[in-house]
Amino acid sequence: MKRSIVICGSQAQKEGVYGFYHGLVEATVAAFRPDFEGRPRAFLMLSEEKRMEDPDYRENVATAIHGHFDRVRRADLVFIYNEKGKFGVNTRLEFGYARHLGKPIFTFKELPESSAEYVEAITSTPEELMGYLGEYVGIIVPPAEQKDAAPWVELLRREGYIPIILSDLSARALHQARFVDIFLVYSPKGDWEPDILDLIAAAGASGKPIFTTAIHPYEVCVNIHFHPRLVASPEEFVYILQRGGSRPHVREA
Repeated sequence: MKRSIVICGSQAQKEGVYGFYHGLVEATVAAFRPDFEGRPRAFLMLSEEKRMEDPDYRENVATAIHGHFDRVRRADLVFIYNEKGKFGVNTRLEFGYARHLGKPIFTFKELPESSAEYVEAITSTPEELMGYLGEYVGIIVPPAEQKDAAPWVELLRREGYIPIILSDLSARALHQARFVDIFLVYSPKGDWEPDILDLIAAAGASGKPIFTTAIHPYEVCVNIHFHPRLVASPEEFVYILQRGGSRPHVREA
């Protein structure tokens, strides 16, 4: 379950960063922000290279960076405030730290191509970002069966969950697999190709709950190692997630 948000951004965008933060706090969201206090606006607008020429700033910058790293570590979601496209040295460090911690990352505007694949969504208001608080469900599904999984995705969204499709071993998919809260293996046809098996192994290594939609040739192996729970419909799956129990389900002949 994702409940808290940390904001990262350039000192030059202090007003925007603080404004976004206050929007979250006013909506009773647990939020963290960087500490840009104690410096005049003219100083904050300087480049990092220029700021480092100030002895007092240079002496304290490491403490400030480590302090915000700790906020990133404790928060569930990371938001990069880059309204003017600013993605400077410190913010890049925070972005990289969040990525390697396996945090879901959101931005105000698009990041450079090399970083964009790790961004879940571009959100421009606190209200929009708040829509990504909740439980993330990683749906492990072969590419050819993604359309068949659509009813599961749609119902999860309607019920307030955040479904994440996992179909390959791309850097993005492996990053996402680290922050989902629950896994669902969707493969009624039993098409367990190598990438899907690797993703299932990643799910098992995470220690998170795993559900599956059908019995496969690898059922015995998976049960021994990962203990997945069999669900027969999107409704049954959501019912279990919401109530922590099960209900009778009549399977079609």
